[in-house]
Amino acid sequence: MDKGEVIKKTNIEKTHVPDKVYAFMIQSHHMLYELLNCKDGDSVSVEVFDDVGVEHEDGSKDAIQLKSALSNRNPVSNKAADLWKTMYNWLISVEAGVFDPGKVKFILFLNVNKQGTIVNGFHLAERYDEAVLAWKNARREFYDEKGILKVIGEAMLTT
Repeated sequence: MDKGEVIKKTNIEKTHVPDKVYAFMIQSHHMLYELLNCKDGDSVSVEVFDDVGVEHEDGSKDAIQLKSALSNRNPVSNKAADLWKTMYNWLISVEAGVFDPGKVKFILFLNVNKQGTIVNGFHLAERYDEAVLAWKNARREFYDEKGILKVIGEAMLTT
């Protein structure tokens, strides 16, 4: 190689996607778990109506969203974009008629021991009034007492 030749350097980190491969592996493993635990008449899917889905013989569904992290990132922190994307997708799926709110169980599965106060509030809610309180607490994270959207970091959330 001549001294004048330029060597093109590639940042391998930009081409390496272990988190994506890992996430797919988690889906496959969880699908197998659901298959081993499902009842006769149930069907299990990957990437049909959620990361993993279970359709029960009675018409009810389990929409299972799997979150993974290979770093210190918290996929369920109060302001984690992935968390809110998941909730948004579930909401629009209900509005579009993909899910009947009375016949769907939304499940968020983590492969890491991470928490967020909003997720914990929903997780602990066993009754309707507790779920409403969890929703009000989640809203307080983003809206002030007058219902005005708070500025979060350098950007404001938009609808």
